[in-house]
Amino acid sequence: MLIMLALIIALLIAIGVLLLGKSSGNPLKTAKVMTETYLDSSGSPAGERAYIQISKSALKETTEKQFRSFMNDVVLDKDYTLFTIVCEDGTGIVIEPQDGPSVTYGYINQNGQITEIFGTVTDNGSSYQYRAQ
Repeated sequence: MLIMLALIIALLIAIGVLLLGKSSGNPLKTAKVMTETYLDSSGSPAGERAYIQISKSALKETTEKQFRSFMNDVVLDKDYTLFTIVCEDGTGIVIEPQDGPSVTYGYINQNGQITEIFGTVTDNGSSYQYRAQ
């Protein structure tokens, strides 16, 4: 009976550690990926758009390693026409995976497209570099 109680307590502690570890992990990878039909500039369906919603503060705290992991595991090698990281203030990051990928930061519209560019992100192979417009 005592051994069974100890096992149950150990199991509850392990579950708690796992849940805490998930919530303090990569905020980009823990956000729920949602998809919808992507509409091009003429309003015609042009593939699938994926997006996540994340707070601006969480995005600012994201490390380069976390961003690279997100790009490799969630965005690249998928069939998304567009992937958008949406922040609550109307800004976000737009990734066009098929364009090398192309990564742009600025104001975004409801279709996940940039309406005002603030800067671009380039991958030189060993690091990401942000360049303001």
